[in-house]
Amino acid sequence: MYGYIIPDKPNMYIKDFTFFRAFYCGLCKSIGGKCGQIARLSTNYDMTFFNILMHNILGKEVEIASEACILNPVKKKPIVKTDSLTEQIVGINTLMFYYKVEDDFVDGDKARAIALAPIVKPKAKKARKNMPEIDKILKKGFSDLRVMEQANETSIDKVSEPFSIIIADVAKIIVGDKFNDYIYNLCYNLGKWVYLMDALDDIDDDFKDKRYNPFLVRFNNYENREQFLQINREEIEYIMMSVYNGIVNNYNKLDVKISEGILSNVFYLGLKKQTEDMLKGETKCKITRL
Repeated sequence: MYGYIIPDKPNMYIKDFTFFRAFYCGLCKSIGGKCGQIARLSTNYDMTFFNILMHNILGKEVEIASEACILNPVKKKPIVKTDSLTEQIVGINTLMFYYKVEDDFVDGDKARAIALAPIVKPKAKKARKNMPEIDKILKKGFSDLRVMEQANETSIDKVSEPFSIIIADVAKIIVGDKFNDYIYNLCYNLGKWVYLMDALDDIDDDFKDKRYNPFLVRFNNYENREQFLQINREEIEYIMMSVYNGIVNNYNKLDVKISEGILSNVFYLGLKKQTEDMLKGETKCKITRL
């Protein structure tokens, strides 16, 4: 996951914003405690939101503490204390980070991959041992994705499916007996949305570096970012909004009891705004720092 799932901050209650940030800071501290301080760079909003969503589905309340941060050791702020579910999310984040580093190496960003591998590999080995089922899902998903990308798959639905299945199947293991079709479809579409947002975000760099991008292969008429999104806007907008509607339709069927303000803000407003901003094509998607 890459950091696109964020709230629409201007339309968010302060209490919900504070709670979201407490989840983010709590996850960051948990990653630091489990994987070392450098690994905290892998903390992202997508995994923070996934943690909030899983806590809601499982009905797990969290404990808030007031603690200092490594970036601001003087001023204390609210953080969500680590529980068993957050520890599980940290392990998933570690494995995600590891397989992303592997992909970077294959895609040609070898310097970054070589620099990060010694840091993430030992932690991923431990996470793999503790979470073999989840590691199996991630390994297969990223492998299937790599095969499709190397084959220049022209179907956007097909090439986005491995990452969609990763998120849905990981959620299935976490949720256990409470899992249902609505949760599966929600997480599947959420994974698809993240993959496609990342592809749109990277489209200019992928074109310049001659890397695979599903939208470049599908439309094959790229000159520059603004021109490309303008010419193909109707079809790209249809694709992205169909995925977004799939997310919202399934969220509407969930029994939301915990963090409803955060979840509804993100699903109804945050994702839609991120999608609309991306489709404008003026700049790359701006990841708001909370």
